[in-house]
Amino acid sequence: MEVSGLALFNGDKYVDKLYPDKLLIFKMLYENVKMGDYEASLENNQHVVLETIKSNVDYRITNSMTNPVIKIKVQMSAFVNETVSSVEYHTKSDIEKLERLLEKDLTEKGQQMIKQFKEQEIDPLGIADRARSQTRGWKSDKWEQLYPNAPVQINFTLDIIESGISY
Repeated sequence: MEVSGLALFNGDKYVDKLYPDKLLIFKMLYENVKMGDYEASLENNQHVVLETIKSNVDYRITNSMTNPVIKIKVQMSAFVNETVSSVEYHTKSDIEKLERLLEKDLTEKGQQMIKQFKEQEIDPLGIADRARSQTRGWKSDKWEQLYPNAPVQINFTLDIIESGISY
């Protein structure tokens, strides 16, 4: 059996699908993750395969009934299983540079995913439920008006704890 993606619904109507290359990002934005693989194609034809050991997600939603701001922080630890690159990653500063490149890649893809969800008027991450649980006097209709224009800030922090890199 093979997973071909994740179906996205608006109520009972199928609207789109997330393909396997985006599933780990979705899962890390949705909940804490214990294991998973992520392949990234970075600048200068670099290709990196990460094995996620764990990730923790934290949502902070402010002013949810007036002017909502949504901040999503994902902290993750991972092994680098493989990289194809002209750049070598032997020193601590090289590894830190790779961490920043991967954080940027994950953040951009997460932002694109949220933008796609807003355009399709769906909330598969359950952001409305998270906001409701933090807000007194919650009004669903008011949230539905405000959410499409609410800024969403995603911040991935990656700690590469080991690398078994091959060239």
